[in-house]
Amino acid sequence: SDSINAGSGSDTVVYHGTETTIDGGAGSDTLVLAASGGVTTVNFAVGAGADQTAGDTAIVANFENLDASVLTTALTVTGSSGAGTTSVRQTFENMFRAERIGAALIEGDSFHRYDRDEMHRLIAAYEQMGGQAISHFGPEANLFEELEALFGEYSRNGAGKSRLYLHNEERAARYGQKSGTFTPWGNLPENTDLLFYEGLHGGIATDKVDIARHVDLLIGVTP
Repeated sequence: SDSINAGSGSDTVVYHGTETTIDGGAGSDTLVLAASGGVTTVNFAVGAGADQTAGDTAIVANFENLDASVLTTALTVTGSSGAGTTSVRQTFENMFRAERIGAALIEGDSFHRYDRDEMHRLIAAYEQMGGQAISHFGPEANLFEELEALFGEYSRNGAGKSRLYLHNEERAARYGQKSGTFTPWGNLPENTDLLFYEGLHGGIATDKVDIARHVDLLIGVTP
């Protein structure tokens, strides 16, 4: 049996079915299933460090992509909540460059209310109390009011504040911070032509906020 730790960077790791643990580590990593090893499900929606496969005996964690092209058995794959959005962003960025459009780019994760450690502690606390777990997608875990304020300020003055969520060690190292934390809030670049928001809640409307009223073009992505 083998234990594989890919470490930092974007890696491709082959799963042969005899491994005990496989950790993709930081970066955008691809899991290649050369043999099923009993795997029936791959779930990219689980939290960082959690086992992403079911039906097998190996612990497989921290992968973002999958190549199961050689398998002939049935396999259920669940994508992360952000699956597909990066491809859409890259497409628009290419268009902006070609047309020389200056865009203020906003990542939806930057408007989460809690960093990774805080969220894990809250989830554990809810589980200990036996209550309903806090949702990553609801108002209790996201800054809906601040997001609407950004959209409104930009529509009026072309200005606003945002920050970044540092998903992995590679990105966090560029800011001298820990993975799973936020950068400080800062002003958007000046004299941009439009605001491009990538992520959840870009068109949300509730009894307290109405972000959709500020949006000129809304594109929904289904993972």
